Amino acid sequence: MKDFAAHVREKFNVINIEPYNRYFKSLEPAYLDQFRNALAKSGTHAVNIAADLDTSYFDADTNTRAKSVTEAKKWIDVAVAIGSPGVRTSMSSVKNPPNLDLAAESLKPVADYAASKDVVVHLENDSLIAEDAFFIEKLVRKVNHPYVHALPDFGNSYGSGDPAFAARAVKALFPLAYAISHVKPTSTTAQGKEMQVDLAGAFAAAKAANYKGYFSMEYEGKDEIHAATAKLIDQSLKLI
Repeated sequence: MKDFAAHVREKFNVINIEPYNRYFKSLEPAYLDQFRNALAKSGTHAVNIAADLDTSYFDADTNTRAKSVTEAKKWIDVAVAIGSPGVRTSMSSVKNPPNLDLAAESLKPVADYAASKDVVVHLENDSLIAEDAFFIEKLVRKVNHPYVHALPDFGNSYGSGDPAFAARAVKALFPLAYAISHVKPTSTTAQGKEMQVDLAGAFAAAKAANYKGYFSMEYEGKDEIHAATAKLIDQSLKLI
């Protein structure tokens, strides 16, 4: 994956990437140095790491919540190593329902650690259960930390099958967004129905919130990936 940025620049003339944590070959210092050097050589940058965690900030078990904090700090260190100014952490579904107080309590030490490293932590509406957009909105507001922001995903809330709900979700998150958001042209419900995302409406919400961050292209449909991504870039540039 350390060569992915060079591929993106050659293929799409885009100089920024958002690497996914599951694809890192290694977290050893030597590999991370190679990663950073590859970015520098290709004239590209990592603007955020999308880091999926296997645990949750709101797990009822104290030790499990502590693991989330430790894991998040690890990816903040990786971000520093490769020169990424941000990390998107996640909250896995657990037996207990999302708990705002427990999540906020766990996030505060993560936020303070991130601030000490000058890395911003982002929270995404990545799951309709554990990371519902309106739960994320409440969590970011409750933590109330300059290094914790929302990451609006254009498509994930469409998994509900309700376009009106998805539109409200994006509008709720963009005022709390800072540096990164995810652009998707489609999303799929749990029943397998493909939903068309209102790209124009989502970009309008970003404009209304005076959002100045990055728009990360995330195509997950059935068309040829490079052509579909190029089309999404073109659509986005016209709507920004």
